[in-house]
Amino acid sequence: MGSVPTYCSYQTSSVGALKLSRHVQFQQSSNNGVMFLNNEYPLVRNNTQLAKRRATVNGSQPNPIRSRTPILCSTGMPIIFVATEVHPWCKTGGLGDVVGGLPPALAAALEAPRVLHLNNSVYFSGPYGENVFFVANDWHTAVLPCYLKGIYKQNGIYENAKVAFCIHNIAYQGRFPRADFELLNLPESFMPSFDFVDGHVRPVVGRKINWMKAGITECDVALTVSPHYVKELTSGPDKGVELDAVLRAKPLEVGIVNGMDVYDWNPATDNYVSVKYNATTVAEARALNKEMLQAEVGLPVDSSIPVIIFIGRLEEQKGSDILIAAIPEFVEENVQIIVLGTGKKKMEEELMLLEVKYPQNARGVAKFNVPLAHMMFAGADFIIVPSRFEPCGLIQLQGMRYGVIPICSSTGGLVDTVKEGVTGFHMGSFSAEVKNNRLGLSDCSQMPRY
Repeated sequence: MGSVPTYCSYQTSSVGALKLSRHVQFQQSSNNGVMFLNNEYPLVRNNTQLAKRRATVNGSQPNPIRSRTPILCSTGMPIIFVATEVHPWCKTGGLGDVVGGLPPALAAALEAPRVLHLNNSVYFSGPYGENVFFVANDWHTAVLPCYLKGIYKQNGIYENAKVAFCIHNIAYQGRFPRADFELLNLPESFMPSFDFVDGHVRPVVGRKINWMKAGITECDVALTVSPHYVKELTSGPDKGVELDAVLRAKPLEVGIVNGMDVYDWNPATDNYVSVKYNATTVAEARALNKEMLQAEVGLPVDSSIPVIIFIGRLEEQKGSDILIAAIPEFVEENVQIIVLGTGKKKMEEELMLLEVKYPQNARGVAKFNVPLAHMMFAGADFIIVPSRFEPCGLIQLQGMRYGVIPICSSTGGLVDTVKEGVTGFHMGSFSAEVKNNRLGLSDCSQMPRY
C-alpha cells in the first residue's frame, strides 16, 4: 500500500489539549453528548460536567492539559476534519481559527490517530464504520481523496467514505515539479488530476503537479468559505488563479461563511479587556478601554479622537502595503491609527518609519501580540480591512463582536458579512490614491503561490 504523507496534527480527548501527531481530524458528535470509551468517565453531557468530574477524580481543580482518553461520538455520522493547523496549538491564519472553532461548535469530539490507519493506532477509539465523511481543508490535505480512491477503497477500506474539499485560499495551491508525483505513491492514473501548466518559473518552468487541482477533481464535493468567493473563483483566471475552469467543471457551488469562537471573542468575559462590557454597558466601557489602549501604545489619551486599527498579516493580499502608503494622506487629521501585524520585512520597516514620522497619530507593532489585539478590538472605533481579496475573513467578525465598525473592500466574504450602512462600510474595489500601488487591487493572479 502507498504511504500517506506526514502532516501536522493533534490528539486530544476533548475540545482541549492536543498532542502532536501526524494529522488533525475532528469527529462530530450528536447533541446528546460525548462518550468516553473507558471506565473512568461515564457519559458526559457537557463541558461543565466534564470539568467537575475531572476535579472530583483528580482531587483538584480542572487542569487545562486534559486527559488523552480517546472519545467517540455517541450517535450520528462521523465527520472528520483534516487540516495542518488548529488554534491555539498551531496557527498561521484564519484556517487555524476555523478548524479550532468549528468542530467544537458542532459539539465535536477531537481525536487524531493517523488518518486512514485508525485500527493501527494505540489511540484508536473504535470503528468509524464505512459511512465516514472527511472534510479536507486547503491544498495541504488535497491528496486525501486520491489516497482514498487509489489505495484504501481498492483494498476494501472506507469503501463508502466521502470527501468534501474546502478551499480557504485559492492563491496557495501546492504546485510542485512534475517529477515529484512519484513521491506520492499513487497510481499513474491520477496524474491527469494533478497535471498543471502555468506561465510561472516557480517551482519549475513548464508542466507541474497541482495538489489543489487534484483535490478539487477527485473529491465528492468542493466548497469554499463564502458565497461571494464562489462567484469570484469561478469568474475567470485572475480571481480563480488559473483553476476557474476546473471549479466550473466540478462545479463549485457551495460557499459557507466562516464563524468565530464566541467564547474566545466575548467582551463580557475577555480576560485581556480591562473594562468588560455587554450591550447595555458598551458605550461607557469602550470609551474607557480606548483610553487604556491609547496609553498602552503610547498615543495621546483622548477618548474623543477616532481610533482606526488594522490587525493582520503584512502582505499584499491583506492590502497592508496600500494602507501603509495611504496613511500619510489622512493621519494628520484628528485621528489615530494603530497597526498590529507581522509579515514581509519591508512592510514592517515601513510601518516603523510611519511611527517615527507621526508620533502623535500612528503606532506600528510588528509582532504577534494576542492581548494587544483584544485590547484594540475593545477600544477602537473602526477597523480597516483593505484586502485585495478575502475568501471570508474573520477579523471583521471579531471586530463587530466587540462593537468596532469595519471599513472594508468589497471582495469575497467581506461582501457577505459586512452590510453597508448597517454593520459597516464598503469601499468598493479598494483604491487609495497611491502611486506606488503596482498590483491590481482585486487581482490575486500575481500573488505568491506554492
